Amino acid sequence: MVGESSDASRTVALVHPGAGRSWPNLSIFVLGDALAVLSAMIAAYWGRDALSGFDGSDAETVRHARAVVCAVIAWPLALAHQGLYRRRYTWGRLTVARRIGSATMHATLAIAVLSYAFRLEISRGWLLVTAVLGLTMLLAERELMRQWIVRCRHQGRYLVPAIVIGHNDEAHAVASKLRSDSALGYLVMSVVGDVAASPTVNAVQGPTTGTDLVVDADGGSNATPDLTVNRVIEAVHSHGATSVVIATTSIDLETTNRLTRILAEAGVDVELTSSLRDISPRRMTLRPLGPFAVVSIDRVNRHGWRMVAKRAFDLGLAVGGLIALSPVMLATAAAVKLDSRGPVLFRQIRVGKDGRPFLIYKFRSMVAEAELILPELEALNAREGPLFKIPDDPRTTRVGRFIRRTSIDELPQLWNVVNSTMSIVGPRPALPSEAEQWPEALKQRLRVKPGITGYWQVSGRDSDSFELYSRLDLYYVDNWSLITDVAIVLKTLPTLVSRRSAA
Repeated sequence: MVGESSDASRTVALVHPGAGRSWPNLSIFVLGDALAVLSAMIAAYWGRDALSGFDGSDAETVRHARAVVCAVIAWPLALAHQGLYRRRYTWGRLTVARRIGSATMHATLAIAVLSYAFRLEISRGWLLVTAVLGLTMLLAERELMRQWIVRCRHQGRYLVPAIVIGHNDEAHAVASKLRSDSALGYLVMSVVGDVAASPTVNAVQGPTTGTDLVVDADGGSNATPDLTVNRVIEAVHSHGATSVVIATTSIDLETTNRLTRILAEAGVDVELTSSLRDISPRRMTLRPLGPFAVVSIDRVNRHGWRMVAKRAFDLGLAVGGLIALSPVMLATAAAVKLDSRGPVLFRQIRVGKDGRPFLIYKFRSMVAEAELILPELEALNAREGPLFKIPDDPRTTRVGRFIRRTSIDELPQLWNVVNSTMSIVGPRPALPSEAEQWPEALKQRLRVKPGITGYWQVSGRDSDSFELYSRLDLYYVDNWSLITDVAIVLKTLPTLVSRRSAA
């Protein structure tokens, strides 16, 4: 067997000449962050009249100017320590916000220590205001940067040429996601099948037996022998890939380790899936366990102050919504009444927390006899499993089409939140007939109250897949946090607007 040093030496030429074009020049980020911090400190100084500790002297101005120089250096260093200058980072907004918050805390502490060491005697009130303004400005600046990069990626710029390695469902799911969501920043050139065909794998001669699958970027496939570590190297070289994503459930540990060493030595970015598909990354912590690197999973705590906070969050939004939207609800009630005969509100039994039935309220969007004629329309169902939806449902009234498209029909559910049968955020409230057909695993969604909006409502509502419906609801239940609820609420409005504009 050829040694690994030989393998590595053969892959030095893998580094793609255009690799630098896969991400904007990092000086743009450093300059943007420095300007955000400088703006915050200047704004805080301009507002010094409202703060104590200023005497207005020239010496004071010079001392604070020196503190500004310290901050413009310390803050980017703190951001770099948090990994916010790494190329191609695709962290979510919440992760970026947490890292910026941590960097702000460390930078503020560093400024305070330096000010004390050099006897700058700056105002504490100014430093506190600077920290708050700095955090705000950095969050806004990084969000603008994010939006700019996403637009560029949708235009085909700043995409990392990548290869996905693996032959199972996980590998193809990863490739499909990377191809369908250009905002993640990858251009999948190829999906290369299992490289562990036999125990005699080596980087030059290949396995002595076995046939593996190579799936090309156009979706076609062909069976080809001798798919080895060397084959992966050749694929990376031929496609000019600068990144490799390995589906770890598809490849044995020894081969994964060899690939990682060889490709990393050649300057290729290597990323490994965790195989923990439905566990939020924020619950995972990588830590050493002797010679092993293990992923520790944080528990989900739905009790104590968290439930009190969630209930306060629900009540605040529900009561505020009922008051603020009362004109819209009164106008809708009048329109429903004038449009067709029948009650204004539609009442239906749904399954709540712990399987308890409750009465849900909605504005009636269908004809009064809709439930009676449902059996005649079941053959038109366009969704999988127990889910039911008919495109252009003939039972829908004229007003009903509008209020369903804009989700105005769901506003009475705010009363369900007030009476504690529902939450603002949670799984979709299911019909008893649907719950009877659920697999055992899906019944875990009954551990929490159903919600007006949720992961499925903002991410998969237009999908016919019952599997996606199940996974998104269980993902929410298994990974709940109050921050998640806030993020879903913030995402709900743009989702509604986009749905309405597309209708």
